[in-house]
Amino acid sequence: MAESTNESPTAPIAETPSPPRLKKSFEAWTKAFIGEISLSGKENIAEAKRSGKPILVVSTHISDLDVPVAVGTLAKDLDMVIAHISGQRHFRTDPLTRVGLAVAGEENFIPIDFSKISSGWSAGPFNSLNFVPMVTALKEGKAVFIAAHSPVRNNILPPKGGVGAVYLSHLADDAIILPVAVDIGVKREDIGKNTGTFKLLSKRPSAHLTIGAPFQLPPLTSLNKEALRDQSAILMQNLASMLPVEKRGTWNQPTLD
Repeated sequence: MAESTNESPTAPIAETPSPPRLKKSFEAWTKAFIGEISLSGKENIAEAKRSGKPILVVSTHISDLDVPVAVGTLAKDLDMVIAHISGQRHFRTDPLTRVGLAVAGEENFIPIDFSKISSGWSAGPFNSLNFVPMVTALKEGKAVFIAAHSPVRNNILPPKGGVGAVYLSHLADDAIILPVAVDIGVKREDIGKNTGTFKLLSKRPSAHLTIGAPFQLPPLTSLNKEALRDQSAILMQNLASMLPVEKRGTWNQPTLD
């Protein structure tokens, strides 16, 4: 099982926001396109900082809006870089992505390999070289924002988690994971349907973020795919517990208190 940190709060933790370009661009985006945003578990950010360990923000990606909403909400409290397929040069051919990267600052994104699939884009085959700049960022005191699984658009956690966040947590030795579940307000009948960005934005949906307690994964003697996949299940179950039952997919378990 994952080990939750148990340190009690002491002195207040100073804010360490993301670079102004990243922070302001994502905050402006969420203000323009998202309705009410509610947040629970904000105290867990301070707990993660208090640990003094490198922080991995590991998020859901069950809609196109999960990442911008999460980054826009957390950027004032965490100095982050974003590991995401949109950082790849290919996506600069897309007008919206190109403008977004230019405004937010390309230096604040770390590319992950991608693959084209029928429903959109997915993280590509595992490439250990993708994680070298992420480790560097963690050593420089930045938090790294990374999704726990390949992106989907149906508002349901996929049956298989990714291994990237797990692999990175072990490369960074004592890194602590700060789990974030994003619940975009869509109609119940639309859950399970492939819903693109423009359809979601046209409805200016509400969103709820749940920040879970920071934890560390058990040490591994070998970073083989099977071991990483086993620990990926720990992450997915953790995130599922913070989502409504209908969005948990096969990771169905009771909601966290």
